[in-house]
Amino acid sequence: MALQVRRGTNSERLGIVPAAGEIIYTTDTKQLYVGDGTTAGGTTTIAGTIDSLLSDTTPQLGGNLDLNSFNVTGTGNIDITGTIQASGNINLGDGVGSDIINIGGAISGHLVPDNDSTHNIGSPTKYWSEMWIRQLNVDSQITAERIQADIIADDSTVVFNAATGQVAAAQITGTLANDVNGNITSTGASVFSGTVNLASAAVSNAAFNLTGDIIGNITSSGASSFSGTLDLNTATVNNAAFNLTGNTTGAHTGTMDGDLTGSVFGDDSSVMLDGVNNLMLANVSNTTTTTSTLQVNGNATGTGSLQFTSVGAVASAKDQTVMSATGYYNDTDGHYLGISRARGTQGAPTALQLGDQVGALIFADLSKNVTAAQIQGFIDPAGTLGASVAPGKLAFMTSNNSGVPLERASIDSSGTFVTNGVHNGRTTAPTGIPFYSLANSNVVSDGPRLLMRRSRGTYASPTTVAGTDNLHRIVFGGHDGTNYVDSAFINASVSGTVTTGNVPTQLEMKTMNAAGTISTSLTVKSEQKEVAFAGPASLVTFADNTARDAAIATPSAGMMVFNTTGTKFQGYTGSAWVDLN
Repeated sequence: MALQVRRGTNSERLGIVPAAGEIIYTTDTKQLYVGDGTTAGGTTTIAGTIDSLLSDTTPQLGGNLDLNSFNVTGTGNIDITGTIQASGNINLGDGVGSDIINIGGAISGHLVPDNDSTHNIGSPTKYWSEMWIRQLNVDSQITAERIQADIIADDSTVVFNAATGQVAAAQITGTLANDVNGNITSTGASVFSGTVNLASAAVSNAAFNLTGDIIGNITSSGASSFSGTLDLNTATVNNAAFNLTGNTTGAHTGTMDGDLTGSVFGDDSSVMLDGVNNLMLANVSNTTTTTSTLQVNGNATGTGSLQFTSVGAVASAKDQTVMSATGYYNDTDGHYLGISRARGTQGAPTALQLGDQVGALIFADLSKNVTAAQIQGFIDPAGTLGASVAPGKLAFMTSNNSGVPLERASIDSSGTFVTNGVHNGRTTAPTGIPFYSLANSNVVSDGPRLLMRRSRGTYASPTTVAGTDNLHRIVFGGHDGTNYVDSAFINASVSGTVTTGNVPTQLEMKTMNAAGTISTSLTVKSEQKEVAFAGPASLVTFADNTARDAAIATPSAGMMVFNTTGTKFQGYTGSAWVDLN
C-alpha cells in the first residue's frame, strides 16, 4: 500500500516547524524536506540520496565522481576552482564560431597541434592583439606590417639592430624589390645589384661598389671607387678625383690628375695604352704632349711640341722608319730634330758648363741592354763660353770586344777632326776619281796640310817620342787574290835626340821586290844634305841632245841626265849642258 507523508505548499511549509524526523513534501515545488524540530520548514539535507542533489542548489560531492564510462551532458556552465585533468580528446565549441573560450589563468605546458602545418591561430579577419614570445621559430613565411625586434643570424651575429634601426649590410643577400627609405650606412664593403635610384637622395662619404645604373648626381669629398661600366655619355663630371676600374664610355673634358691603371683600347680594339708593359702604343697626334715614357708602334705626329722624358719607337719588321721629322712649307730653311739641355730646372734654367754633355744618340742591343755605339754632343771642354755662345764638340763612340764604350773620333769647336783608331777609307769610284780630297781656299800664302802627329803616353797625358820611333807612315798595298798585301811605304821616323822644340826626322821610301821582300830604297836624312839610295841611282836617259832638249826645254842648274850618244853623263851648269865623263 502507498505511504503518504505530510504535504502542502512551500509557503505552508515555511510556516511550521516540523518535528525531528518528520518528512514534508511541497506540492508546488515538488521537494522533500526533513524536520529537525528547530528549523522552520525543515531542511533539504538528506545525505546519500539523489533527491538531495536535485533539490540542493549548491550540491557538493563527498568524494570522487566516477562516470563509469558515461558522459556528463546538459546545457549550462562548468565553474571549477582547481585543476582539470583529462586524457584523450577535448572538444570545445561546435566550430561555427559562436562559442567563446575564456582563459583567465596561465597555461602550463606546450600547445602542440595534432597535425603539422594544418591548424591556424587566428584568421584573416580575427587577429590576436599582442603576443609575448621569447623565441619564434618559423618554418616558412612571416607576413607582418612591422617587426620590432633584433634579427639574429644562425651564427649569433646581429642582422638587424632594433635599437639603432640598422641592418648589417654583410647579412643582406638577394634582391630588395621595393624602396629603401632612410639612411644606408656602411662601415665595410657594400654590393648592390639592379637599379639604385639616388635622384632625391644624398650619398655622403660613400665607399661601396655599384653594379647597374646610377641615376642622379654623384658628389664625393673623399676617395670613391667604381667598377664595371660607368656611362657618363650624358652626364657632367666636375672636379672628379676618383679611381676607375673597368670600362668608361663618353668624353673626358678637363685635366685628369692622378693614376690611370689598366690598358686603353681604340674603337678598333687596338691597344693604345699597354697597362701590362707600361707602354703607349698608339698613333700620337697632338699640339703638345708631355710624358715620361712613350713607345710608338705606329705614327707619332705633332703640330707643336712633343716633350718626353724618354721616347721609345718600336719597329715590328725591318726597313721600318720608326722616327722621322717631316715638314711642308715654302722657305729656304729646313726644320730640326733637336736635343737641348740646360742646368737648373725647367722653370729656372741655367747655362751648361764646359765639358757638360748635351745629349746623345745611343745604339744598343735591346735584349742585352748594352750600348753598341753612341754619338755624343758636348760643350767643348777646350772652348770658350760666352753670353750667347756654347762651343760644341761631337764625339763618336763604339764599344770594344769587352763591351767598354770608347771614343773613336771627335770634332771640336775649332773644326779639328780627330780619329782615335784606324781610318779606313773605301771607294768603288773608277780610276782617276779620288776618294779622299783636301781643299782649301784662303788669302794667305800657306796652304792646307795633312797633319800626322805622334807621342808616347796617352792622349790626355802625352810624353816625348824616343830615337828611332816611327812617327807615321803612308802604306800602299794590293790584293793578291786571297788577302790584302802592304807593298810600299813612305815612313817618317825619329833619327836623333829629341829636345824641346826639336824632333830630328828622316823619310824613308820602302818597296817590295818580286820575291816579296820589303827594303828601303831611298832615305832622306834629317841633316837635309844627304839622300841615301839603297841601290844604284838611275838617271833619265835620252837618245841624243835633240831628244834631251825637247824633253827639258828650260833646265835648271844641277840637273843630270844620261845621253846614250857617246854614253855620256851630262850636267846642266845653269847656262849649258856639259859632259861629266
